[in-house]
Amino acid sequence: MTLASAPCNVPLILGRAALPAPRRLRLAELGLRPGATVTVLRRTAGGGRIVGIGDARVAIGQGVLTAVPATPVQ
Repeated sequence: MTLASAPCNVPLILGRAALPAPRRLRLAELGLRPGATVTVLRRTAGGGRIVGIGDARVAIGQGVLTAVPATPVQ
């Protein structure tokens, strides 16, 4: 599953994004790195998502969402 298809309000563990290195670095700067636990909080009208990580909230566009694998926390 990717963040694009992940359900809302379910804790997820991120995998390594299939993106160019500069974009992966930017995600890592925002706290969205492999092994991080995040929660999709809501969907936006344009197909993006608001993702919660710790106390932060990050808006992610649809193009990036499809490149970030996620696994539900067991």
